Amino acid sequence: MAFDTTQLFNVNGMPPGYAKYVYLENDDAIATVIASGYFNNTDDNQNLAADDEIEVRGDLGVYTLKVTAVSSGTVTTDVVKRLEKVETGATSANLSNHGLSRIGATAASTFQLDAPEGAGVVKRIFCTDAGTGITLTVNMGTGNIGVVGTATGVALTFNAVGESVILVSTSTTSWDILANTGSVGLA
Repeated sequence: MAFDTTQLFNVNGMPPGYAKYVYLENDDAIATVIASGYFNNTDDNQNLAADDEIEVRGDLGVYTLKVTAVSSGTVTTDVVKRLEKVETGATSANLSNHGLSRIGATAASTFQLDAPEGAGVVKRIFCTDAGTGITLTVNMGTGNIGVVGTATGVALTFNAVGESVILVSTSTTSWDILANTGSVGLA
C-alpha cells in the first residue's frame, strides 16, 4: 500500500509547524511509514512542516512521528513515541517485532518473529498456554538470537505457562536476550 491522504486528519486545527495529525494506517509496515518520502507534500497535496506531529494508529500499534524536515515536498520523520502493541498469537502466527506478544497453543506450534527495524527495539514474548509437554517455538527468520557473549541460535523454545523473554535488537537481523523467566531455550 501507499500513503492514503483521506486517512490523515489535522486534529488540533493548527497551521503547519504546530499541527497534530492522526493517520489511520492498517496495511503498511512501520518501516515503510517512517521512511523519508512516505508523506509527500507535492504528490499527496499536503502541507506538512517541520515540528508537525503525526500519530499513526493501526493494526501494527500506535506510534508518534515528528516531522524533522521537508525538502522539495519530501517529508522526513522520526519516531518520537511508540505505545506498546499487545498481541495474542495463535498457532503459526507472525509476531510483530516490537511490543508484547502473548503466545499459546494446545499443540506444538511454531511462531515467526519479524526482523527488527534496527538496533534498540525491545520485544517481549510471554507464554500463556503451552499444555503439558507442549513446546512452542519462535523462529527468528533470517536473523539470529543470542545471549550476550555466549550461544546463538535461530529460535526460542517455550515449554511452560508463564515463561517469558525480553529481547533487544542489535541490528536489523539480530536479537539479544536481556532477560528470561523459566526455561526458555535457544534452538
